[in-house]
Amino acid sequence: MTVAMRDTLKAMREKLGEAHALAAPWRRAGLCSPKEWVYAWVGASDPEGVRIAAEEFEASFGRPFPEDLDLLWTELNGIAIHARSGIPDAPACLQVEPRALPDPILWPARGRGDPLQIADGDLHPTGNLYVVGELRGRGMIALAVPDDEDDRSCEVVWVEPTLTERPVRIAASLRELLDRWLRADFLLQDVLVKAGVKLQK
Repeated sequence: MTVAMRDTLKAMREKLGEAHALAAPWRRAGLCSPKEWVYAWVGASDPEGVRIAAEEFEASFGRPFPEDLDLLWTELNGIAIHARSGIPDAPACLQVEPRALPDPILWPARGRGDPLQIADGDLHPTGNLYVVGELRGRGMIALAVPDDEDDRSCEVVWVEPTLTERPVRIAASLRELLDRWLRADFLLQDVLVKAGVKLQK
């Protein structure tokens, strides 16, 4: 599992490094104007932040920190990717301090949002929710942590911003979500719609 996750993260890093090349599919999707380019930002490594997050997760859920999430935050500590006007030959991907990520889609281990904000909610029938990212104003990406402490699976679900609707399952695992996001040219909206999410305007 970890080897496959490493392969996914390597492919993501390579594609993020060439984010300008994503302008064409983003334009077709209506998320990038003809005068804009796609830029990406990745959070700088934060081993202490990952350690703290792991301790908080284990204290809250009574189980080990998910290996795939540990690996994600160790390799790519938060990801922001947006269409913006700029200079085409400017760097397509920059590494920044986690707190400097502009509207990250995947949060870093610390410095953006509160992963445990709905950890004790009752929105999901099979477990509590641990938030790992968002589309600002439209919803959040969360791991559904099962109540059974022996169950190490963590589905990924989409949570409406009002927290009043049942989450929608969007992937069986974090790695599966990242694979789909990568194949969709980082158009998370496409991944969500294909999973049955009805995005708010």
